[in-house]
Amino acid sequence: MATTNLNNSLQTVALRSAALVGSKTVQDGLLSLLLIWLARSNQADYGLIVLGSSVAMLLRALQSMGLDQYTLREFSSSQSNTGSLLRQMIKIKALIAGGAIFIFLIFSFFFAKWPFHQTAIILILLSGQCFEGLADTFFNLFRAEGQSINESLCRTGPNLIASAYGAGCLYFHLDILFFSLLFLLSGTLKLGTAIFGATRLCDCPLQDNTPFSFGKGDLTSLALVATISFFGIFYNEIQIFWLKQYHSFIDVAVYRVAYDVTTFVCGAVAQLIIGAILFPLLTSTFTHKDKNKFQDMVRSYFRKIVTIGSGIAAVLAVFGGKLLLLVYGNQYLEAESLAPLFGIAAFFSFINNFSIYVMLSMRQEKLLALCLLAPITISVLSGPLLISSVGPTGAVISLLLCRVTLSMIIITILQKKIQLLKVAEYKNVILYWVAATTLFILLLQINYYLSSCLAFSFYFVMIWHDQKQHRRKLNSAGNP
Repeated sequence: MATTNLNNSLQTVALRSAALVGSKTVQDGLLSLLLIWLARSNQADYGLIVLGSSVAMLLRALQSMGLDQYTLREFSSSQSNTGSLLRQMIKIKALIAGGAIFIFLIFSFFFAKWPFHQTAIILILLSGQCFEGLADTFFNLFRAEGQSINESLCRTGPNLIASAYGAGCLYFHLDILFFSLLFLLSGTLKLGTAIFGATRLCDCPLQDNTPFSFGKGDLTSLALVATISFFGIFYNEIQIFWLKQYHSFIDVAVYRVAYDVTTFVCGAVAQLIIGAILFPLLTSTFTHKDKNKFQDMVRSYFRKIVTIGSGIAAVLAVFGGKLLLLVYGNQYLEAESLAPLFGIAAFFSFINNFSIYVMLSMRQEKLLALCLLAPITISVLSGPLLISSVGPTGAVISLLLCRVTLSMIIITILQKKIQLLKVAEYKNVILYWVAATTLFILLLQINYYLSSCLAFSFYFVMIWHDQKQHRRKLNSAGNP
C-alpha cells in the first residue's frame, strides 16, 4: 500500500508541477515579449523599467526572507490557527513593504534627488511587488492544500490582463508611466484572486479571531529560516560584488550573462517544483511521524533530482555557451568558456535546494544554518584570494566550490539521519551515463553537436524507460 501511495504521489507532483511551471512560463514569456518590444522602441524607457525592476526585486527579497517557507511549512504541518497565522504574516509583510517604500522615497528625494517622473515609476513598480508579496502569502495556503492548479489559474488570469494592458500602452505609444502601471495592475489582481481563492479554502481567513502569538520557539525558528534564506542569497550573489570591487563592469556583465543563461532552470525548479510542490508534501509526511514513508519519499525524489538534474546540467554545460552567444551576441564571446562550469554548478544547485527543503521539513533549521556557514566562508575568502586575480572564471569557481561543499555536508548529514543514498539504486544511472559518454566519443569525429544530441537523447530515453519500469514495480508491489 505504501508503494502505491508513493507512486500516486509522484503522479500528483508531476501534475501540480506542470500547472505551476506552465503559469510561470506564460508570465515570463509575455513579460519578456513586452520588454523586448519596449527595448526596441525606446532604450531610455527600457533602462528606467530595468532600474525600477531591480529596486522592486530588493523589496520582494525582503518580503520573502524566510517568511514564505516558514508559513508554508506551518500550513502543511497543521491546520490549526491557519487564519491567525495568515493574518500575522500579512501584517509583517505589509510593515516590511511600508518601511522599504519609505526608505526609497527618502533616498530618491533627498539623497539621489531623482526627478519626480522617475521616482513615480519606480514607486509604482515597488507597490506592484508589494501586492505580489502579499499574494504569495495567500498562495502558500493553496500549496499546503495541494491546490496548485487553482493557484496557476489565479496567477495566469491577472498576467494575461496586465500583459494586454501593457501591449496597448506600447501600441498607442503612451508615456512609460502608464506602461509601468501594468506591474501594479498585475500585483493587485493577483492579490484579489489570491484572497478570493483563500476564502474558498478557508472560510473568512482574515477574520479568524483565534488568538495567535509567536512563542519563543516560533520566533527562533522564524529567525533561523530567515537566516537560511539570507545565507543562500548571499553566497550565490556575492561574486557579483567581488567582481565590481576588483574588476570592470564588462567582467560583471560577462559573468552575469553566463549565469543567467545556464542557471535559469535552477530557479524554476527550486521555487516551483521543490519549494511549492515537494516541500509541503514532505512536511506533511514528516509531521505525521511516518518515518518509513518519509524516507521512501525523500529517496525517490532525490533519485529523480540526481538523474534528471544531471542530464539538464550536462545539456546546459554543452549547449549553454552557444545559446549565450545566440541571445547576447559575439561581444560576450569570453562568457562562452564559463558555461561548462556553470552547468556543473547547476547540478549541485538542484541537489542543494532539495536537500535544504528536506531539512526544513524535518525542522532542522539550526543545523542547516550552521551548514551554510561553510559556503558563506568560502564565498567571502574567495574574493581577495581568487576572484581578484582570475576575474569571472574565479567567480564561477567560487560559486562551484560553495555549492559542492554544501552538497557534501548536507548529504552526509541526511545519510546519517535517514539513509538518503543507497548505491544500488544508482547502478543503472551510472551505466546510462557510461553508455551515453561512449556514444558521444564514438560519434565525436562526425560532429560535436550531433554526437552530443544523440548521447543526451539516449540518456533521457533510458531514464524515462527506467522510471517507467520503476512505476510498474511500485504498482505490482502495492497491488499483489
